[in-house]
Amino acid sequence: MRSYLANDGTRLAVDRFGHGPPVILIHGFASSGRIFRYQIAALSAHFTVYTPDLRGHGRSADVAHGARVARLGRDLHDLIDTIGAPQVGLVGWSMGAAVAWSYLDVFGDGRVAAHAFIDELPFVMEAVDSLGTDRTQLDPAPFVGLHARFADPAVREKAVQQFISGMLHDVTPVDRLKIMTDARRAAQELCVRQLLDSNATDFRDLIAKLQKPTLFVGAQKSFFKVAFHDWMHAQVPRSQLAVCQDAGHFVLVEQPAWLNDQLVPFFRTHLDGANLPSHPPRAPMENQS
Repeated sequence: MRSYLANDGTRLAVDRFGHGPPVILIHGFASSGRIFRYQIAALSAHFTVYTPDLRGHGRSADVAHGARVARLGRDLHDLIDTIGAPQVGLVGWSMGAAVAWSYLDVFGDGRVAAHAFIDELPFVMEAVDSLGTDRTQLDPAPFVGLHARFADPAVREKAVQQFISGMLHDVTPVDRLKIMTDARRAAQELCVRQLLDSNATDFRDLIAKLQKPTLFVGAQKSFFKVAFHDWMHAQVPRSQLAVCQDAGHFVLVEQPAWLNDQLVPFFRTHLDGANLPSHPPRAPMENQS
């Protein structure tokens, strides 16, 4: 296992696969970098793939501070610095998309060649009825419900696992076991606060400012309505939209071949050998015992 150093002195876990221009895969709440195992297999044939474990998640589960999506965006900045490439590709799934948006909001897209955002909304509390209008209607019920659901530490582990299990539609027993193991590991206050912070953050104005090639991915069986992905696609001239008809929020493991067919040609078009690291990284990645 490898790790990198964030600017606050925290060491965070990250794995690296393959060779070529760098692509960073950012997981969501109560998950880890290994959720992308099927994408790693496809993308690493063409790219160097990095899969960090966010603070409080996976093999970074011992980190107990930094419960804000802004902090996670800074961690992504530090990873990009560590890689040392002029430009990278970004893939954010679920809360991982919000991490990427937070990074882009603060640091800009100068180090990013292209990005893909998988099944995440720019403002989770916006009601679909007011989408695209000047008078936003908020639906705070899911946010309030999540807070109440996870507030009691005595039942938090069970509540997080039930929350994640309820999103799964068609996964193998092996995949389910791995997903639920990650959910149990991330059933801590830090991760819950990260989720709530990302859900309460409004990235809608940022979406319209995206300049680099962008791929939006939705899933017909997800609790996130496809109308939001349609809206984001309409805001970004250099964007593509792909919607999987036979998967839910966990499209990464439910329809991995379909998703790989979207990601691989997208990044092969927008990343090339010029994006290989050309200068020493800020700090080398180290083996972590």
